[in-house]
Amino acid sequence: MKYSAGYIIKRGILVTLDTYNKFIEDVHNIPFIGKDGRQSPSYYLDIQRFLQHLICNNFLYAKKTPEDNPWTRYSPIYNKLGKKELPFVFKQDKYLCCDRALELLKEAGIIDIKKHSYGNGKSRTFALSKTYLKRWFESSPDDYKQRDDRYIYLSVGKRVRDVKIMTEEQLIHKALSHFNKPRHATRHVSRETQQYMRQVYHNMGALRINLDKLQAYIPEDEREAALKSHFLQHLAERGCRMVSSVPLVVEYFPEYKLAERGTRSFEKNGGFQALKAAIKWAVVVGINYDIKSSQLTISET
Repeated sequence: MKYSAGYIIKRGILVTLDTYNKFIEDVHNIPFIGKDGRQSPSYYLDIQRFLQHLICNNFLYAKKTPEDNPWTRYSPIYNKLGKKELPFVFKQDKYLCCDRALELLKEAGIIDIKKHSYGNGKSRTFALSKTYLKRWFESSPDDYKQRDDRYIYLSVGKRVRDVKIMTEEQLIHKALSHFNKPRHATRHVSRETQQYMRQVYHNMGALRINLDKLQAYIPEDEREAALKSHFLQHLAERGCRMVSSVPLVVEYFPEYKLAERGTRSFEKNGGFQALKAAIKWAVVVGINYDIKSSQLTISET
């Protein structure tokens, strides 16, 4: 996954609960120096997004700096972009209800800043403290990205307390503990279409997944990691039944938002349909009509 100084990333990084809690604690240790406390949530969200952007650019997907260097590599954020996307970090204090966070983050030792080079037309560049990165992640980027207990987005603003975070094994236990018949969404569809489409979905049969292969699948990037995690959570909520123990193959019936004949059907809550084709091919067992796209087209004939 490649990131650019031309935009601020919005797709969150999946992290463990321990990483999230430590990160949030340090973010909220930055003081909100202002009178309008109503805007403090936006202030802290901007700090989170700023640090998340640097974590991607300078840590997760960047070359290391020498061991004796306390900082990561530096990456730029254009001033105009920063003011637009992260006003509580980049805008001048006179345009805000509070002191901006940029200098406060530097004072806290979380970031380092190389100032503008007006003569060369270069933007400010920013580095992250290796001390803080070690506190948050405790391992190398490659090792951390292999962990299977990353279920919280680093960009989630609300503090998560006493939340039960389930491992892949626990999600599979939950999925195998129940099996639900599909309940398709039928709003704005005629009764005749409902009957026809239900029969089509029934004739398609259950969708079979090799969970051994799903667990063994190594995501290529954060998006694939998120898709894999979401699908396991989807199975845990929908429920499934075991087809074979070795290998562990399960089946479940996707729930669709009913569509008119000749149009596309979308699986509720994404499910298997939302996975990238590479993951689908790796884990599907037998025939699946959704494997080439994220929509299922039903013919009129």
